[in-house]
Amino acid sequence: MIRPLFGNPPAVPFAMLGGTDCQHFVPGCDHIYRYTSVVMDESFRGLEHGIDERIPVEAMAKMVKFYAQLMQVLGTKEMIASSEKHKRNK
Repeated sequence: MIRPLFGNPPAVPFAMLGGTDCQHFVPGCDHIYRYTSVVMDESFRGLEHGIDERIPVEAMAKMVKFYAQLMQVLGTKEMIASSEKHKRNK
């Protein structure tokens, strides 16, 4: 799912510092994955966490496509069945 949109960027572990909206889902979720589908390069320098915080429009378009595809995959019968099986085996 990542490669069709982003090519073959390196996967790098990253500590997500600071608060994110996922804090609201912690009480109701067994697993939370903090993932960003933004490939950050030098063009992002200084755009985040400052006055007029933003990301390039092209990056936003790829993010929307990625998350739309992710929701389609996670909503498939196979994924739901796998999740139910995992819950029963706990």
